[in-house]
Amino acid sequence: MSQSNESEDTPKKELDFLKPALAGGAVTSILTSLFTLVSTKAKLPALQITCCLWLLGGGALATYLLNKQRPGRLTYGDGALVGLFSGVFAAILGTLLGIPIRLLIAPELQEAVDQFQQQSAQMPPGMRDMILPLMEPGINMTVLLIGLVLGLIVNSIFMTAAGALTVALLNRKKND
Repeated sequence: MSQSNESEDTPKKELDFLKPALAGGAVTSILTSLFTLVSTKAKLPALQITCCLWLLGGGALATYLLNKQRPGRLTYGDGALVGLFSGVFAAILGTLLGIPIRLLIAPELQEAVDQFQQQSAQMPPGMRDMILPLMEPGINMTVLLIGLVLGLIVNSIFMTAAGALTVALLNRKKND
C-alpha cells in the first residue's frame, strides 16, 4: 500500500471550531471597541473605518488558528464556518463592550445630539422625534439590540469571507 493511500484512509482529526472562533471574535471586538473609543474621544471619525480591517483580521486569525489543528487540509467551508462563528462571537462581545464605551463617550454623544437638533429643522418632526431618542447618551436597549443585529449581519459576512479567503491563501502557500 502506498503512503498516499494510507494518508487518505486515516481518519481526519475532528476540528475544534470553538477556541479559534472565540479568539478571532474577541480580538475583533476588543480592537473595534478600543478604536471606537479613541476615535470618538479624539474626534477622528475616519478612524472608525478600521473596524472593517479588524473584521477581516479576526476571521483570518480564527482560520489560521483552526489550520494549526490540521495544517494545510482545511476546506473553504471550514474557513467560512469558523469565520461565521467568529462574527457571531464578535457581535455579542462587541455589544457587551459597547455598554461601558457608550457611557464613556456620553459627552461626545450629547454634542452630537445638540448638533442634530440644530441641523434637523428641515427634517419632518416625526422622523426627528424617532431618531433623537436613539442618539441620547446612556444605555438604550433599542440601540443595543439594533447594534447587536447589525453586528451579527455585518460581522458574519465579513468574517465568513475572510475565513474562506484565508483558506485559499493557506492552500496556495502549501502548493507553492
